Amino acid sequence: VAVLCGGTLVGNVFVTVAGVRLGGRVLPTGIVDTVMIHPAHRRLGLARWALETAIAGMRDRGLAASLLYTVAGSMPAALYGSLGYRAHAPVRYYRGLPGAHGLPAGGRHARRLHPGEEEAARQFTDACLARCDGSVPLGEALWRWRRQERPATLPADVWIVPGAGGWEGCAALCRAPIVTAAGGQEPCGVLTDLALVPGADVPRVLGALLAAVPDGAEARVLAAEA
Repeated sequence: VAVLCGGTLVGNVFVTVAGVRLGGRVLPTGIVDTVMIHPAHRRLGLARWALETAIAGMRDRGLAASLLYTVAGSMPAALYGSLGYRAHAPVRYYRGLPGAHGLPAGGRHARRLHPGEEEAARQFTDACLARCDGSVPLGEALWRWRRQERPATLPADVWIVPGAGGWEGCAALCRAPIVTAAGGQEPCGVLTDLALVPGADVPRVLGALLAAVPDGAEARVLAAEA
């Protein structure tokens, strides 16, 4: 949904339609993100109008649910709540300071995915994430788009942690600059699609994956409290 003023884009709402695991089922869902209004055009109700338009469009398409991420207690959270959104699961934003993201690996070491292992990694990740509420099933097309067809400015490598009985963990490590509160940028390694087998020694497997973050960069990850 685009908001135009005199032909100039001053706001937008993006909605991605995808199957999402919610309450034990995969439901057609509208994932809302990038809700933005230019500072010169705020306090005019444009964000509400754009969101209401997006919600109506999702209903027209017969989607079963809509989800978004926001900061609890913030002004946007109040807006979303007034439109019918309800808190579903708390998610935390974790940062590892440079040089401090090496949890004891206990003999476990992560390695980059080898050629020919892409499909095995996709199936492993999807099987592990199938237990996670809010995850999106990783079909071949989505995996290819998120891994092999990424823009060169935001590269990502898949890392796995081998174990005696097979892989114990897998994650994508995205290298990207993060904008700071002061307006600068910091190098960062973001772990996404973290997949752990049931019964894994989480601190040691996670430590091995975090050790893949380049020196001098912060490690960052979003994780549900569950």
